[in-house]
Amino acid sequence: QSILNRLQTAFNLYLSETQRKEITANFEETLFSGMLRSAKVGTRITYFRTFIATASSEQARERLKKLLAGDITVPEVKLSSKDKYSIIASLLAQKDSEASRLLALQNEIDRSDDARRYAFATVAAEASSQTKQRYFEAYTKDEKLAERWIEESLTAFNSIGHSGLTLPYLEQALKELPKIKRTRKIFFIGSWLSAFIGGQKEREALILVKKFLETENLDRDLRLKVLEAVDSLERCVKIREKFAQEAVTVVDSRR
Repeated sequence: QSILNRLQTAFNLYLSETQRKEITANFEETLFSGMLRSAKVGTRITYFRTFIATASSEQARERLKKLLAGDITVPEVKLSSKDKYSIIASLLAQKDSEASRLLALQNEIDRSDDARRYAFATVAAEASSQTKQRYFEAYTKDEKLAERWIEESLTAFNSIGHSGLTLPYLEQALKELPKIKRTRKIFFIGSWLSAFIGGQKEREALILVKKFLETENLDRDLRLKVLEAVDSLERCVKIREKFAQEAVTVVDSRR
């Protein structure tokens, strides 16, 4: 699980688009094979969930849909309601043409209280500036919105590939910290920071967080939590600037 978590981070955050495309087919096939053929059930589940979190090619998305429909099954693993909504969230985040229909269908099939919460979280993955604005306003202004619902949706809101959509909310998310400390449970702050800072990968976001730390008079415990969260972003930025190489156009010198 530790190795796959690190691979997921490297694949989603550290590589350039060019590098990612070069290894996507092999990477996805390795995860898919591990999901179906690993000896232990727990290992198969770990491969399955990593596959959901990193699937990006058309073939991988089609496999996600077949998993959702039951046409592909992970041996001895029954998909939970949360797993099904996680699949749909992955598709929705990537603007898959069938994502909205699959979400509506899943909402019809599963009407449990948990499913309502998962559905709320899934919609947060939509790659839409309007959706992001609506959710952020709900996070910060809707006093009736349950903390658990917010926490469930934060990762989807800050989906990989949506950093351009979510960067405009990063500074305000940081400014909400004193209020969060007063009104939310102690562990909520960690989830909030991990999602909003962890969803970024560019130096622009790092500069914003560091400027916030320099200019805001935060309580010591909040400052330490921000420093802890920004450590992974700083590492990501340094790795990308040193190793993330985009395609280089080769000019024919004979012309």
